[in-house]
Amino acid sequence: MTIADADIQLLHADISCGTVPDGATFVLWLVQGDVAKSIDITNLSAPLEYPLDEFENGKVHVRLQINGVENTVSEIYIK
Repeated sequence: MTIADADIQLLHADISCGTVPDGATFVLWLVQGDVAKSIDITNLSAPLEYPLDEFENGKVHVRLQINGVENTVSEIYIK
């Protein structure tokens, strides 16, 4: 994904998990160069809006780390 204006843009993520067994985790990672932020989204109850002001304009890698969570659905974008 690409950040055009890190000072005002947000990462929007609408993510749900169908099955979350005990001990399962679901983590959203944002990575750009030496900056890496992790957000635990295992029990996300509403869409996430995450500020991007810790990042620079340009490409940012968005990764989902799924550890035991099943039936996940996600829509992620920058606006």
